[in-house]
Amino acid sequence: MLAVAAFAETHPEQLRCEYRVNPVGIDVTAPRLSWALAADPSARGVRQTAYRILVASSERTLRSNTGDLWDSGRVESAQSAHVAYEGGPMSSGAVAFW
Repeated sequence: MLAVAAFAETHPEQLRCEYRVNPVGIDVTAPRLSWALAADPSARGVRQTAYRILVASSERTLRSNTGDLWDSGRVESAQSAHVAYEGGPMSSGAVAFW
């Protein structure tokens, strides 16, 4: 008998920081990040088993797959809500992309 594992293409969507989309003026030192997992609608049984969060000081840095402010590394978890930022402190008025 041959077992074949099929993996659906997934990506995060509905990204939120402290319950807001593209928030400005967050006054929390460890803002909580949340997302929903999107997959092909015809895929069945798709679930998150791990995540990796990158937080960067510029959109360009983030697009190069680099988290210069924080890289969570691979975290084995199904959690996709209220994941606290664990990077270094950000200065007032700083902009971050994740």
